[in-house]
Amino acid sequence: LIQILFEVIVMALLSKKHAAFYGSTNGPIGLTLDEDNTRSFASSARAELKDEAGVSRNWSDLTRDGSKQHKGGKPLITATVTRPTPILSWQKLSVKIADKDKKVMSLLQNVSGVLLAGEIVAILGPSGAGKTTLLDSILGMQPRQAVRTGTVRCWSVDADLVREIRPGYEGVIRDIDANVRNIGYISQHDIFHEMLTVEEHLQYQVLLRRPDITNISAADGIIRGILEDLSLVPCSTSLIANISGGERRRVSVATELISDPAFLLCDEITTGLDMYQALQLVRCLKALKKTGVLCSIHQPPTQVYSLFTRSMFMVGGRLVSEGSPSQVLKHFKDVGYECPATSNPADFVIQILSAGSISDIQAKTMNRSKVEGKLKKLSVWKEWELLVKRSLKYTSRDKVYKRIRVVQVVFISTILGLLYLKTEPTNVQNIMGSLFFLLINISFSGLFATLQTFPNELPIFRREYKGKVVRVGPYYMAKTLSEVPFYLIYPTLYVVIAFFLVGYSVSTEKFFMYWFLMLLSYHTSLSLGYLISAATPSAEAANAIGLPIGVTIFLFAGYFITVPTIPKALRWLVYLSYMFYGFQGVVYNEFNNVVFSNCTFNCSDWISGQQVLRNYGFDGKSVLTTDILVLLLMMVLLRLCGYFVLKRTA
Repeated sequence: LIQILFEVIVMALLSKKHAAFYGSTNGPIGLTLDEDNTRSFASSARAELKDEAGVSRNWSDLTRDGSKQHKGGKPLITATVTRPTPILSWQKLSVKIADKDKKVMSLLQNVSGVLLAGEIVAILGPSGAGKTTLLDSILGMQPRQAVRTGTVRCWSVDADLVREIRPGYEGVIRDIDANVRNIGYISQHDIFHEMLTVEEHLQYQVLLRRPDITNISAADGIIRGILEDLSLVPCSTSLIANISGGERRRVSVATELISDPAFLLCDEITTGLDMYQALQLVRCLKALKKTGVLCSIHQPPTQVYSLFTRSMFMVGGRLVSEGSPSQVLKHFKDVGYECPATSNPADFVIQILSAGSISDIQAKTMNRSKVEGKLKKLSVWKEWELLVKRSLKYTSRDKVYKRIRVVQVVFISTILGLLYLKTEPTNVQNIMGSLFFLLINISFSGLFATLQTFPNELPIFRREYKGKVVRVGPYYMAKTLSEVPFYLIYPTLYVVIAFFLVGYSVSTEKFFMYWFLMLLSYHTSLSLGYLISAATPSAEAANAIGLPIGVTIFLFAGYFITVPTIPKALRWLVYLSYMFYGFQGVVYNEFNNVVFSNCTFNCSDWISGQQVLRNYGFDGKSVLTTDILVLLLMMVLLRLCGYFVLKRTA
């Protein structure tokens, strides 16, 4: 009762031409809407207006006397909302960022607004007006070094809500049970796994975003409806790489609609589309009766602009005008800028804003508020399973690359085998050279195979991560483990071909140890590649960093210079080189307990394999065990470091 009395007193102090909305759980929500917005709210909520006698009434009845009156002599009308109405609001959003000279720049200045379900609202303005910054700020996606102030809140009007409206008085709304769903976001650039078909892409998105859907057949029902609504059925079986720009844009919309979002935020929604494609896309968005759409758009054609419920014009990070297309033109006409009948209204306003003639155009702000909701998430293992399946399907379709890799492996290992064909065991120089050459090829092929893994997919991953579709852990595990089958085949081909052509010590035990050491070296290289890949923003940067690191590891592998002769100041680098442990392991495996007999080449130089090991500094107890354990440890540590770096990058 005290809270109601307080609210009534506050409402009496506000303008009587506005209707205010209050939330029962979190105190005053303070959302102020004018008469037109109130009607828009009622329309989006599908409100049914009845008087006390149960007779249906129109919104126009609010301004004239009714058949029944309450004690104050004012007509009494009750609006019963027949379904929950989500409302997204943002209040006094500001974003500041410091440049290299530590000069603070304001990207956004006290911007406020509201979005109702069923509306489609456009954000317009010249380049640099702050359109994308506003969308990013609403989603909390501003740059790490930026400072954001203000509030972004989401709340929902319950289906059982009953609102009493009395002309001349302020209405009071109580939210009985808030039900807020997620917010979808469509970035300016359409980024997909292009080797998937449209239907396959949507299937994986359904399984990742909807924990209640557990199989493909159940997902197909949802997908079919979305494909039909967005006119994507004809291209549903085509690879995403082969569809047009307009279809790709609609696939982006379809991806977000899978979650049935209450609100959809779109950045430059018509970029790259012709007028017909832009018109079709905006019509599809306008048809989303249950979803509020807020999108930035650059100079829309007149037909497209007329489809928007409201438009928000920005310049220099400020909101300068907001309202329906007709209201905006009237607003500018009132301050001395009348749009010619033959001009595009959006172009006309943007031209005025670009010229800087806005001194008498003031931004109107409104107070907003919050009721928060939570989305269900897939379990980690279920999410990992889906991501592994998606990665396997994607990588398996890149058949050209796989064939090239196989041909490359077979060619290099065959050339190596023929070059050192049936080398005498006593020809230590050739044996050592072949072992080192093979190890270098395996290690560098592993390193450069993964350097571009995350830079190529980083935009997709960030979009899904920011949208809370995937988590870093399952994604990283899926990406690194889904390619294991291929990364077992390549080093195995290297080893099998080279081992028997060169003629190393032939025994089952030595062969499998040789294969295992090469495999460990290969996968440690992969781990280093994943780490560098996660830490760099582009494929070019990854290659630029990976090459000098690889060369350093290569130089300290122990072949070109023996460990005892390395300067003490640099000797510690040997123990950071995984190639050193791999090379030491294969050499020890080849020469340990070998006695040269019936030799025909340099017999006087080498008496036994132990002498070779001592000469290179590879002798000692438990050398092989140490090499294996260190390679395993390096592989695990590099993978873990890659995970934490990717988590920070995300």
